Amino acid sequence: MAQQLRILQSLWAMERRRADQSEWPLQTQLAMIRDAGFDGAGVRFVDPAFAAEVTSFLRAHGMIWQAQCYPANVDDLKPVLELVARLGADHVNPQPNVRPQRIEECIPLLDGWRRLADQAGVSVQVWQRIVDEDALDAAPHGTKQHGAL
Repeated sequence: MAQQLRILQSLWAMERRRADQSEWPLQTQLAMIRDAGFDGAGVRFVDPAFAAEVTSFLRAHGMIWQAQCYPANVDDLKPVLELVARLGADHVNPQPNVRPQRIEECIPLLDGWRRLADQAGVSVQVWQRIVDEDALDAAPHGTKQHGAL
């Protein structure tokens, strides 16, 4: 099958975070994502009830989703993979809540997450923001550096 470019909107990015206005209801956010032509959404898979409600809407509208999570260790990924087994997902997008100082500290985490993903038969795509101040200073103004782990 040929590769396809699919564009997903993260639900967290739909939060207004304005003191003078209330947040949009979840169903409004989902309808806005659908009506804007996105292929799907990034969904927090740390809250099973939230994930179930969102994936029900997306599934009903022929859209896809990625399961977002924030593991601090290898075992933190297990409940997310269990929820993905129930609700499905195009892939899992762990955004590690770790701050390793050396690449050697990353390897056990990546190996563990890869092992769990292989056992679950789920695609896991790990990304981490670069938080090194020197790297951020070297980046062009207004950009954020990201790298695949």
